Amino acid sequence: MGLRHIISILFFVIILLVMSQCTFTKKVVDGRSAYNLKQYAVAIDYFEEELKNEKDRSVRAQSSFLLAESYRAIKEYAKSIPWYKEAVKQNYGPQAMKQLGLMLKTQENYTAATKIFQQFQKEYGQDPEVNRELAICKQAAIWSTQLSPHKISVKRSSFNSVADDYSPRYYSDDYIAFTSDRNDAIGASSYNWTGNSFSDIFLVDRHGGDAVSFDIKLNTPANEGTACFSKNFKTVYFTRCFAKQEGDEYCKIMVSYAEEDEWSEPEVMPFVKGNFNYGHPTLIENDSVMVFTISAVTAAQGYDLYYSYKDAGSWSEAIAMPSSINTQGDEKFPTSDGDTLYFSSNYHPGLGGYDIFKTYLRNDNSWANPENIQSPFNSGSDDFGLIKSTNASRQVGLLEEGYFSSSRNSGTGDDIFRYEIRLREPDLQDTFSIVKEEPVDQRLYLAIKVVENIYEDPADPNSDLIDKKALPEALLELSFRDSLDILKADQDGRVIIELMNTSLRNIKARLDGYLSNSETINESVFKLNEGETEKTINIEIALDPLVLDKEIELSNIFYDFDRWDIREDAKPSLNELAKILADNPDLSVQLGSHTDCQGNDAYNANLSKKRAQSAMKYLISTGITPSRLSAKGYGETKLSNLCECDSCTEEEHQENRRTTFKLTS
Repeated sequence: MGLRHIISILFFVIILLVMSQCTFTKKVVDGRSAYNLKQYAVAIDYFEEELKNEKDRSVRAQSSFLLAESYRAIKEYAKSIPWYKEAVKQNYGPQAMKQLGLMLKTQENYTAATKIFQQFQKEYGQDPEVNRELAICKQAAIWSTQLSPHKISVKRSSFNSVADDYSPRYYSDDYIAFTSDRNDAIGASSYNWTGNSFSDIFLVDRHGGDAVSFDIKLNTPANEGTACFSKNFKTVYFTRCFAKQEGDEYCKIMVSYAEEDEWSEPEVMPFVKGNFNYGHPTLIENDSVMVFTISAVTAAQGYDLYYSYKDAGSWSEAIAMPSSINTQGDEKFPTSDGDTLYFSSNYHPGLGGYDIFKTYLRNDNSWANPENIQSPFNSGSDDFGLIKSTNASRQVGLLEEGYFSSSRNSGTGDDIFRYEIRLREPDLQDTFSIVKEEPVDQRLYLAIKVVENIYEDPADPNSDLIDKKALPEALLELSFRDSLDILKADQDGRVIIELMNTSLRNIKARLDGYLSNSETINESVFKLNEGETEKTINIEIALDPLVLDKEIELSNIFYDFDRWDIREDAKPSLNELAKILADNPDLSVQLGSHTDCQGNDAYNANLSKKRAQSAMKYLISTGITPSRLSAKGYGETKLSNLCECDSCTEEEHQENRRTTFKLTS
């Protein structure tokens, strides 16, 4: 045996030892330990072997559920279904049954999914999420039968591999950059989450040819992917995940610049913070705004879309997109086409898994309600990362072309699909017939979020409002013209339902320990814009903590000197108090009135009492029962502005001429 051969063997052994030490920083001895380390591909092998001889029902139920969850984590949804069924059979509980319904939905088996969700309700009672899923299954079944006015073809691209291929982005007119964890990726060792290699960015001529690694400075042994480019293709932004010893990874958005014939060493974008995962950048507004996704490492809050804008060459801090876009589910993979933003969500009403939605920036800088782009772009599986051609085709009848990613019916994870939209060829037999236009099936969804107002001093409603947070399990009363529905918000303070009755006129939220609040619904919110087939009505209701016997100042309740009549500018605040009393019929209120320091004590005491009584009479005129109201005049005994009386300005006197109220039970 030659020396060179011996050295080669020793080198190979050393590499194996190093890889084994890096890969197993924590010992994996069974399916549970692999699952806890997020090594789902490894966990699957362990669980399947362990379940062959497992007889204990509780252990079998839990292992079956975790095996199903492992398949779901690597997006093998069809393979997860038998194990969710086994977990349900072994009485694992509501979580297994709910996930079984969701996975059946990913396979577009909406009838079976509906039966499972209905069974869930019989066994475990009403659940806001299950109610929502039942409505979505009904909608998805309708969408699946609708015919597009154009001919849309979808074909799997020739450059896909047996691994995951996704997130296509145009790189000039002729090339596509995409993400893949195929064997050619630089991180050749197996990534135990998926069982595939680590992912890299690849480049392919979209007219034909083999995919090649994009660039050695961008691709490393870590996970890289989801690149986007500036309009001149001289700047690239992409995701890179940096490994930690415990097995999790922090993902950051990187930037690199084209310098002559090579790319610069990538740098982390300035808005990236620690302990969060960033990814999926896309550029809008002439490259001046970047939209991307962020998730905490714990993923407890899921993934949401954020944006950063460039000001004087510097990028701003990350800013969350509005609640009409971000949900309690996950929003990922934003892409853009002009003023239209595409993104994927697994919570907005869809066909199953992640669906592609579109929105656009209105003239008032608000975002339009997201619209599901439906089949064939969306399926029961995960669909995401849609891009439209930057070079319009000259072919006659070709309206649009592009690419998107999907895990539909591939058996190999994510693939990249090419689509074309063409004009339908006219049917010659119908050339002279009169076509009756069928009514468009329109859908309305109601999304309510209940939040709590957070004050700087929780015990003082007069202190500054500093924040809002979701309020779980509030009761919601939906008042229709002839009926009343009562629903319960989930742990995120949300209720999402399909709205079948447009006679909804009022929504009231209530929860023990809080002041009830209501929102009046205007009929105009039910109207859909031309061309819209669905609309989500988003409503946020804020509740204040119930604080009894605390004097609360009514804003803008001022009086003219030596007068007690209610001025026009005071009526809006009194109307708001009347609404509080109407929403909380078990509460009473004591109105208090204060004067300035001018005049003697007896005069001011009498004047303030008249002012309090005037406010009380106004409330009675709005329909409040007199027995729930009382009035008290404080005179000048509680001045809010302690200026020297003779030198006080009119504005300072005005501050002291005020009305307050106390809530009593």
